[in-house]
Amino acid sequence: MKPVAAIVTMSLACASLAEELQPITLNQIPASYISLGSLVVTLETTTLPDLTRTLGIGELKPNGRGHHDGGDEVCFSYPGGVIRFTSDNEMGGSNRSITDFLVEASEKSPDDCPILPQRYARVRVGGWVKIGDGRALVERHLETTAGRSNTGVRYEFSGATPGNCANVDFNGFDIRVSLEITYRKDSIIRIKGRQLTTC
Repeated sequence: MKPVAAIVTMSLACASLAEELQPITLNQIPASYISLGSLVVTLETTTLPDLTRTLGIGELKPNGRGHHDGGDEVCFSYPGGVIRFTSDNEMGGSNRSITDFLVEASEKSPDDCPILPQRYARVRVGGWVKIGDGRALVERHLETTAGRSNTGVRYEFSGATPGNCANVDFNGFDIRVSLEITYRKDSIIRIKGRQLTTC
């Protein structure tokens, strides 16, 4: 995969807020899909029902979070981790398109997260990063060392794509993508992503 060139813009923050995730703006999308083995789960394209049907496991449940993060969710476990897929209440639509994901290191499988079949148990975000990878891999791929001293880094992309927006004077959609990576001793323990396309 071609490296993602980055333009770094750090928000000013007080020293006391050093651990708060500071956004780093990229000029290309950092990750728009998650691969489960050879299965590609594309944000805003793959739906939660399609995913559970393909895998043959998983139960959709409301995630119980507030309006901004609320929606339906399904989770799975695999050796060393847990992955959750969410369809935003508003933006996921009636077909429940996947808008968010969260991958976390975990030594045990939660009772409500069925174990992925072995053929799907190799979980990679964007096809290039997984739990346990080092900070150096992320910095090479995204071509930025910004946020190196923090335990968590948030990458953001904003752009546009052609399309027709009803009742709007211009053609095109806005795309917003975020990717948050959390480290423990420079090893990735958590990856959280979101993609929303709006008029």
